[in-house]
Amino acid sequence: LGSAELVTGAVAFAIQIYCDFGSYSLIAIGAAQVMGFTLMENFNTPYFATSIKDFWRRWHISLGAWMRDYVFYPFALTKAMQRLGKWGIKNLGKHVGRVLPACIGNVLVFFIVGIWHGAESHYILWGLYNGIMIALAELFDPLFVKMKQVCHVREEGRGFHVFRIIRTFIIVNIGWYFDRIVRFGDCITAFRNTILHLDPGRFAGSMSELMTDTLTTKTLMIVLAAIAIVLIHSIMSEKHMDMFAWLNRHNIVIRWGVYYLMMILIQVAMSCGVRSEAFLYAVF
Repeated sequence: LGSAELVTGAVAFAIQIYCDFGSYSLIAIGAAQVMGFTLMENFNTPYFATSIKDFWRRWHISLGAWMRDYVFYPFALTKAMQRLGKWGIKNLGKHVGRVLPACIGNVLVFFIVGIWHGAESHYILWGLYNGIMIALAELFDPLFVKMKQVCHVREEGRGFHVFRIIRTFIIVNIGWYFDRIVRFGDCITAFRNTILHLDPGRFAGSMSELMTDTLTTKTLMIVLAAIAIVLIHSIMSEKHMDMFAWLNRHNIVIRWGVYYLMMILIQVAMSCGVRSEAFLYAVF
């Protein structure tokens, strides 16, 4: 596969896995509310994260909170890690020594998260990739600060904020290669093809092949409509707007028009399905 097909596939997988896992997390929260229980939020618009660390504060929040409380803190606060931190301050500098226990703790946490997904090498590599990326971001933070000062970057500017979101999305998508591609050799080949066979002109052809070979026009319209709805809701959530409160401020025609549109989309989507598939996260 060339770069166009691989990038298209990676982005499509990013959307699929978020909609899959995020959706039935919401179904579980809603079902619990019906029975009088309030469950914690599990996703908080993760693809609007501005750093890999921020992404993991927004993605699968319940697992992250458990790992933080029962693995990260107990490990990072051990006497051995505290001694390592003091050694680092003395020999490697104040910043490195201060963050070193946290960096090692993050790598350990994500190694365990990889095993939690499955005792397979590609899950473990995916976990280690995320842990190492967070550790590197912590270690090189002073360098990044100096680079922004030299380049006169206005951190509060909208442009830089968008840049950070896109940068984080790319970093996360690189990680999905490890998650989705089972064999390590195939994963390395995919990385090589993505970088060396970069041909922007093939993206249009790739999408055309996807439409003609994989999806019918009706199915593609449903997919795009669903993605648009998720994106609109995500933008509203990121701006701290409550979609239900927004709907309730409008008249009954608009409210029920939106409700019926959702129900119709679900019915049409079910009629377009070519086969029944389990949830991606059903085995976890």
